[in-house]
Amino acid sequence: MCLSGAGEVQAGGLSRQFAAGQSVVLPLGEVHQIFNVGHAALEIVGIFGATPVVTLLPDGSVIDLPWRT
Repeated sequence: MCLSGAGEVQAGGLSRQFAAGQSVVLPLGEVHQIFNVGHAALEIVGIFGATPVVTLLPDGSVIDLPWRT
């Protein structure tokens, strides 16, 4: 759910833009990237239906999340 700003999600070879008040739903395990495409800060809330959640940088290195899954 996008709380504020404007973003773009790239997944499955497609790009989709979204803005405040909109949601993006991705299939389980879909590799994706989210970008801020606006001038304001992009604030989003993620809801994950499965664990563990693995977050990677574009180079494939793992980002440690601030919570335990």
